[in-house]
Order: sequence, then C-alpha cells, then structure tokens
Amino acid sequence: MKTVRKLKLLIGISFFVSMPFFSNCLEPCPEPIEPVLGVRFTNVNSPVLYQTATAKETKNVFNNSNGFFSLALSLNQDQLTYFFSNGIRTDTLTLSYKRDFKFESERCGFVLNILDLKITNPTSFKRVKIENDNGIFSTSYFINVTIDD
Repeated sequence: MKTVRKLKLLIGISFFVSMPFFSNCLEPCPEPIEPVLGVRFTNVNSPVLYQTATAKETKNVFNNSNGFFSLALSLNQDQLTYFFSNGIRTDTLTLSYKRDFKFESERCGFVLNILDLKITNPTSFKRVKIENDNGIFSTSYFINVTIDD
C-alpha cells in the first residue's frame, strides 16, 4: 500500500516539476501575417489624391481606401519601389528593409520579422516619416507622407 502511495506522489511531483518545460507547447504561435505597410498622405497646399499604388518589383496594384493604402511588403526581396498615381501625376516611394526569418519553435516553425525599414532613393516625396518600427515580430509599419506642392 505504501508503495502505491509513493508511486502516486512521485508521479504527481514529476508532473508539477516538468510543467515549465512543457509550457512552450501551450504558448500560442504568432499569427502568420504577411508584412504590411500602411501609407497615409498629408497634403499641405493642394489635395493630391492618389487612386492606385503599384509595386515595381511585383506588379501588384493596391487601391486607395479612404486616403489610406495598405501595401504588402515582399517576402522575397529587401527593397521595394511603389508608384503612386492619380492619373495626372506619378510619385515614387522606395523602401529597404531586412528580412529576419527566426525559428520560433518546433510547433510554430519559422516567423518573419521586418527590421530596419528605411526610405531610400529613388523617392520623389520630400517628407516621409516612419511612424513605428519596433523591430520585434514586426509585421506592420505605418508611414506618413507629407506633400509640399
């Protein structure tokens, strides 16, 4: 009888001691989200409204949604150029970034972080500000573009 009690006690202690080792299995995996760039335009002197944005490298076309563009960042390249057009004029915005594929866990596999998002040339906008760039499990960035025409 004592042996059975000792065995139950040993199993119970082993279970509680091993919980921290298995807690990673219970952690949720990060959502598999494609990296996104949100772009909003602020017009200083004239209302320039772009209807479309086209990614030079991928030929993807994105439409204006209430003055806001939600653009996909490439999983295959470290630089993208977007052409913003309103039918009369076209402006250019070029971005560079580092893609960091990190092994999260056996269960979750690899996750992608976008690091060091920067505005590079050619860019026809004079004032472009990256609103957030936290660099840790980064999949979303926001850019405010001021047009000084």
